[in-house]
Amino acid sequence: MSKTLDLTLPVMLHFDAEIPTFLAAKERLEKLGAKYGVLTHVGAFLPYMPGHSRKPANFDKQLVNQQKYRLPIWLVETGIDSQNSLAYVPGNPTFRPDIKSEYESVLEQVARLRDLDPKPVANVVVGPHIATQVTNDLKEGDYSRMGLYSPADFARLRTQLFEQSKTRFGELITKSRSLGLRMAIENAPPVTFADYGFWSGGSRQAKLELRYHGFNSLDDIVEISEASQIIDLTHLAGAIDTPKAFTKNGASHDTLFTVMGVSNWDEFSQRVGSYEDHLANAVAIHLSGVEGIGVRLAKDTPEAKRWGGSGTLPNLLTPSQYASFIEFSMLREIPVAIEEDFITPEKPAAQLDYKEADAFLEPILKEVQFRRGN
Repeated sequence: MSKTLDLTLPVMLHFDAEIPTFLAAKERLEKLGAKYGVLTHVGAFLPYMPGHSRKPANFDKQLVNQQKYRLPIWLVETGIDSQNSLAYVPGNPTFRPDIKSEYESVLEQVARLRDLDPKPVANVVVGPHIATQVTNDLKEGDYSRMGLYSPADFARLRTQLFEQSKTRFGELITKSRSLGLRMAIENAPPVTFADYGFWSGGSRQAKLELRYHGFNSLDDIVEISEASQIIDLTHLAGAIDTPKAFTKNGASHDTLFTVMGVSNWDEFSQRVGSYEDHLANAVAIHLSGVEGIGVRLAKDTPEAKRWGGSGTLPNLLTPSQYASFIEFSMLREIPVAIEEDFITPEKPAAQLDYKEADAFLEPILKEVQFRRGN
């Protein structure tokens, strides 16, 4: 008997209108899987990256809606920057005693929501990023922004930040186990081009910048995560393509090499690792279209044409590769989050219908069917 494809779609449980839309998409995608002979179940992926999702009032709304709808919750992503950096602990130079990390509150909220699922899965996977970020916008010695460092300060503090991240994640593993959850680390690209104010509630495209993500080599992720990874294959594809993108765009690699601790592109690629290297430790997978290291950029802008991230450039992954990843997830019986841009400047939240997931998945399911000889 064929194994099940366990898909998830992102749901903001505090947005009332989003849940019936999710349920309609769940039914539609399960029928799409059946069309291609792939037994498909769809559950909820709870994204706590935007700041509004972590507000106490919205926690209350999430509980009210989960009591009503009883969604199957399979995957969660925490906040991914600022006080939600793993190295944001007492003794870190960016630490502020009056601003707490939100990991514990999110874990406790997820456990409450999970308990309202009539058929909860064991060990719902909760994934932060390592979230030690570096920007050229900061001068050396400026620790005014939580979890963010100048290149020189990161290089000087590298060992301290790594050990703080490792220790903190170990604490979160203990906390998650006490709640019947499972912590894993999602790989980030070593560098991205994006509006970083978006995740903190700012407007899109307010300030675009290259930002660098520390400790996202394969070896660093494996050690910090204790070999428990959420493999974002979009992020990994962008990371593997980074040497080509930087060369094509004539971008300076100085800060990137400093953050990765390498001196040339061959060393960079070795540190990033391959798809097979990362998948060895996978407890969940994230999939979407990917064009490069651009994130949520406005379509057809000069920035999108350089870095991707809007549907402007060709996809870096093929249907055959996507099919292999789907087959891997079914073999390992791990969930897959579909992370297409369901809401964009061209398609606001009021028009959410998740149909981007249908368009993304259908050629992949067709490829899976073909490979099975059906």
